[in-house]
Amino acid sequence: MFRNKRQGVELTVNTVIIFALAILIVLVLAFIIMGGFKNWSKGTDCLNQGGDCVALKSQCQDPKPITSVYSCEEKNTRCCVAAGGLS
Repeated sequence: MFRNKRQGVELTVNTVIIFALAILIVLVLAFIIMGGFKNWSKGTDCLNQGGDCVALKSQCQDPKPITSVYSCEEKNTRCCVAAGGLS
């Protein structure tokens, strides 16, 4: 009698775990299909992200007016990107 109750609980826990893993797999596949890793592989380099490196003393100007967090190889420079974000 107690065995049957325990099996029912184990079946429910197993079902929940399998369901959670299936949802996680679907989310990862959707992320990959929608191009989520496209910019990830480029890293944080300014030029790879479509930005321009300019001197720290100068301002970012059109067509890339926004200062971003991407890194530039040259010292004392900052990364400027387009207002729409990544190119």
